[in-house]
Amino acid sequence: MAATGLADFALYEGRYSDSKSILEEGIAFDLKNSQEYIAADKYITLAQLHLLQGKKDLAGDAAERAIATYKREEVLFAAAQVYAREGQEDKARDLAGELRMNIEPINRAYARLIGGELSMARGDVSGAVDLFLEAQGIVDTWLSHFLLGQAYLEAEAYSEAYTEFDRCLKRRGEATSVFFSDLPTYRYLPPVFYYLGRAQEGLNSPEAKDSYKAFLSIKEKGDEDWMVEDARRRLNE
Repeated sequence: MAATGLADFALYEGRYSDSKSILEEGIAFDLKNSQEYIAADKYITLAQLHLLQGKKDLAGDAAERAIATYKREEVLFAAAQVYAREGQEDKARDLAGELRMNIEPINRAYARLIGGELSMARGDVSGAVDLFLEAQGIVDTWLSHFLLGQAYLEAEAYSEAYTEFDRCLKRRGEATSVFFSDLPTYRYLPPVFYYLGRAQEGLNSPEAKDSYKAFLSIKEKGDEDWMVEDARRRLNE
């Protein structure tokens, strides 16, 4: 469990090489000690790390290993999200179907969130908004607001995007464990500052620079990625 927290914090700061080594060592330890669920969570974190670095093939492979290690609803959801974002839409759709068949509300909400991700991948932003709102109507999760904010941002609905990201910050405590488990997910929070800055920029608000600065202050010890690069560019314009 300690390794999980260390890896999450390293990824929170954007220290990818540190996070990768912690995760790989932790996975080996977890599998050796029959802690499959924790190992699957680390595989998901590793997949997300690879996505941030643009290594889509490695991201898909890590997601596949996560599912093979432990098929729990949050693992299926997170793996499907990786698949949707790295171009394996059929795999994402299949996992969404598995989640939809479960009667638990959270699983049905996850299925709609994946549907929204797939709509975003196809460029159907309006359809994504509808599905993210449907998911919120089933279970009002932190993730549903985060994803809805991104969809609104893509649609240039800046006021609505700002509302969603502002709500994510007000509910930031939920970001520590977005899957309602005891496994840390605080790495989800820093991008909120970046996307909030984008929404504020769209509204011509001078506070956008403060949001970019807050994001970059978290990532100052980390590695370069597309989000950090873009935040720096926007801050200096």
